[in-house]
Amino acid sequence: MKHDIAVVGLGIMGAATLDALARKGVDVIGIDRFSPPHDQGSSHGQTRIVRAAYAESPHYVPLAKHAMALWRALELRTDARLFTACGIVYAGAPHSAFLSGSRDAAQRHNVPLIEGPQDASFRHGLCLPKDWDAILEPGGGYVLAEESVAAFLQSAHMHGANIHKDTEVSAPVHAGGGFVINTAKGKVRAQKVILTTGPWTGQMCPDLAPYLSLQRRVLHWFGDPQSTLTEAAGFHPFAIETPVGGLFYGFPARDETGVKVAEHVRHDPVARISDMQRGGNADDQAHIDPLVRAHLPDAGTRLNMAACLYTMSPDEHFIIDAVPGQDGLFVGAGFSGHGFKFSPMIGEALSALALGEDCDFPYDFFSLARFAS
Repeated sequence: MKHDIAVVGLGIMGAATLDALARKGVDVIGIDRFSPPHDQGSSHGQTRIVRAAYAESPHYVPLAKHAMALWRALELRTDARLFTACGIVYAGAPHSAFLSGSRDAAQRHNVPLIEGPQDASFRHGLCLPKDWDAILEPGGGYVLAEESVAAFLQSAHMHGANIHKDTEVSAPVHAGGGFVINTAKGKVRAQKVILTTGPWTGQMCPDLAPYLSLQRRVLHWFGDPQSTLTEAAGFHPFAIETPVGGLFYGFPARDETGVKVAEHVRHDPVARISDMQRGGNADDQAHIDPLVRAHLPDAGTRLNMAACLYTMSPDEHFIIDAVPGQDGLFVGAGFSGHGFKFSPMIGEALSALALGEDCDFPYDFFSLARFAS
């Protein structure tokens, strides 16, 4: 099999990239060792927050705004409801770095925010100290995780992409002016290769391993016995800066699954993918339970726990670049637990990068060159 481009790894980033290429008429193949959407990487767990008032860096704000429009376009192509713009609440102590960064990013890029007093209705379901601030980004919300992966793959297939699931691959090897990828189903030849392999990226391209590390994160679901933690009741997705600089976040209860919560900033390194404990444990419970008790008094008993992997870059900003010294090899990696919301934009950017096309995207900010000094 010979193709113009092979996309290796079909989590959310690979699926979005495959779709972007297929819609441009590129002869493209997508390959994944599992059957996406699956729970082996970083693209599962029911929901992901979408926000534009981005405290991490103002560079992300235009990308988030563009991504929101692209989420809507994906919904139209696939007749799927993926993005719910129900508003998201940010909260923290006075002088919170997270809140000040969010306000600054919003001001620079005209993202509407609503400042709320103690009796603001958007605080519904949240218990916050009286001196804490809370703001609402009304245009934010959440996307459905597994459904989004499936929608990108559906659109890619509709536009002619070849998709090989349950196909383990070897690292791409230069051969004959392109690449050869050995798989259990035969050789795949492609002029160019895009790696979106998440935690496997360092294995697929050892030159990238020094820039990537793995962190385990655990998602928790709690019951909603009083039906107060739903969208219908006025409960919003939220992100709360904790006193120790962490970020406690959560989503309204959906169906019978309960309210989902997690801690974004936690040190739980994983040396090898095979070492990761997929389920939760007592330490995970002890870490999250005080936050639930403090901020979600209506939450019921724990229903479930599930782990996922963050693939971290050294500065926690993304890596989107051509791989130095390997002409025709490109990478999207190091999304550090906050990339999902940008995936439609990142798919467009990786597609344009591989095709040598113009794209209004800050490649320099995400390039590998920033680690050279």
